[in-house]
Amino acid sequence: MIFDADGALQYTLRADSQTQFEDQTSLLTQPRITLFDAGKPNWNITADYGRIERHPSAADDPSRENSADEDLVRFIGNASLKAALANSSTLALQSSEFSLIPSVETIRSDKPVRVIDQGINQTAVGFEANLTEDSLYFEKEIRGSYEPPR
Repeated sequence: MIFDADGALQYTLRADSQTQFEDQTSLLTQPRITLFDAGKPNWNITADYGRIERHPSAADDPSRENSADEDLVRFIGNASLKAALANSSTLALQSSEFSLIPSVETIRSDKPVRVIDQGINQTAVGFEANLTEDSLYFEKEIRGSYEPPR
């Protein structure tokens, strides 16, 4: 369990196995993360494998006051984001690989992605999802279809 500076639960991380290395990276088998954000629905992220590494936060967002490194979790092989049970969203996001910065609930990839949600089936290559802001941006080769409910 990881808590934020105010003591609120930020996320939980579980894995079937974890190997930690001297450079502060960790390899995970069957990683499972649940993201928590006060007043917002929870999200579950899974994959076949994962890697935790340090990520310089200032390089991604120079406007942030805290320039300390933060965790970056890479999900590799059958990476999936789905709504947790208490989340009413039907959104599901699938890719071969993506990266999560848990402290800002941002997921990114330059790989193909598939998004499924209430009759929507969308594919693209590359994306960024900000779960705090409920935003999803696709980079290129965007295709989609919509089938209205019957």
